[in-house]
Amino acid sequence: MGAQVLVIDDEETIAELFTDVVEGLIEDQDVGMVAVGSGREALAATNGDREPFDVIVLDIGLPDMNGFDLWEQLKVYCPEAETIVITDGGSVDSVVRAMKMGAFDFLEKPFGVLEASQTIRNAVEKKRFRQITAELSSSKQSLEAELNTAAVQIEQVRDMINFTRIINKHLELDAILDVVHEQLPKMLNADSFSLFLYESARKEFQLIITNRTTLDPRDPLVVPMAESTTMRTTIESREAVFVEDVRTIGIEPADYDHDRAYKKHHSVCIPLNVSNRPIGVINLNDFHSDDTIDDNMNTAAVVIEHLAPAISNAILYGQIQEAANRDGLTGLYNRAFYEVQMSENFRRSQRYGRPLSLLVLDIDHFKLFNDEHGHQVGDAVLKHVANLLREQMRVGLDIVARYGGEEMVMIAPETPAEGMKIVAERVRESIEQSPYDYNTGTEVNPLSVTVSIGTSTFTPDESEHPNERALFRTADEAMYEAKKQGRNRTVHANYRPDT
Repeated sequence: MGAQVLVIDDEETIAELFTDVVEGLIEDQDVGMVAVGSGREALAATNGDREPFDVIVLDIGLPDMNGFDLWEQLKVYCPEAETIVITDGGSVDSVVRAMKMGAFDFLEKPFGVLEASQTIRNAVEKKRFRQITAELSSSKQSLEAELNTAAVQIEQVRDMINFTRIINKHLELDAILDVVHEQLPKMLNADSFSLFLYESARKEFQLIITNRTTLDPRDPLVVPMAESTTMRTTIESREAVFVEDVRTIGIEPADYDHDRAYKKHHSVCIPLNVSNRPIGVINLNDFHSDDTIDDNMNTAAVVIEHLAPAISNAILYGQIQEAANRDGLTGLYNRAFYEVQMSENFRRSQRYGRPLSLLVLDIDHFKLFNDEHGHQVGDAVLKHVANLLREQMRVGLDIVARYGGEEMVMIAPETPAEGMKIVAERVRESIEQSPYDYNTGTEVNPLSVTVSIGTSTFTPDESEHPNERALFRTADEAMYEAKKQGRNRTVHANYRPDT
């Protein structure tokens, strides 16, 4: 019996769309479909003598019951079903919740036949793969007695299942990459690998994980698409590319100036595709045996078929988390994120004996912008100052945040007091010399904007700051001192215990 799909959506157009999708799939494999319009009908369709559904397409926004509650009940009757969740546009919380509950994928309304078809096809294929591996596992003992090669294949399947199970548990990209680093080379019998994400807008590849000693993922490596023939061909063709001898195409020529030269000169580049959209590539080198490269490539294709959506979902989850940590107006980090980062950086400074500086900034006479020009201009001035402050930060090291109202902060790790004074004055001068251009509709008036800045520095074994709150209080008091001295200036303060 072929795969059975249950579609639960109260919109007739959705049911019609999936009917067309399933009819298209029948050409390749036996797929049947049942469509219902409510939670009660869904339960009636599953609670009976029929075989459990293999794939469930569930609209979370059903009229008669909560979609997540329905999902929990459906798991009783269809515990092995791959579930595709349909959400309304912008339902970020629903997407995150669905991913945590184990959804295979999600579709965001409105979506088209092509997107729905690819998602259904992927779910059916994953279900089919799970059935095949289950059958192989159940017959493992007899296969071992007959052929030793079958035992090896079963072991590979087991590794793949375990790998897929583990990566699907994680929502964070770093956790998935840790699993990849640990298990991928062993599974694919390759000593060397590197994984690049593809940025289609910029036409470039960014290294995110590798086990090659000459490449450090902590040191951002970006490869323009035009400079990598192999990765470009892989992305454009969406198919694996095998290179017989990397020396003929100039891969990493610097490697040959040192001791790194490849043990074996072949290379395989495999795309990471999600719904036929390339999101990156994996490069594999130094396979243990030349005789099994084809088998290893086939295994890699299956593994990557499951790895690609896991990485895609993790990137989406990271973007959602990042958005939750941002101030909606200025785009800077919000106060909650600042508090966490300040605490972590203070502890890190204590542990490693490195200086930590803090800048607190307040816009001078900010109330006048709101009173004289309106709150929209006040908001625009806040964004203007935030952008100028962001320009002065060190990317990947400093953290800038909106603390509240017109007050902003910059956490500056590895920055001593003298360095912080220079940064603070540079920030102040940048804002003073960059008036905000206020467009009245008939003319553009430059509005002078100045800030008062206070800074403080924690230096282990020298500074008396007992905690990060004391460091903030010192910088905040310095900022108010700058205002007392006439505004548009910077003041650096040392810690004074409460009296």
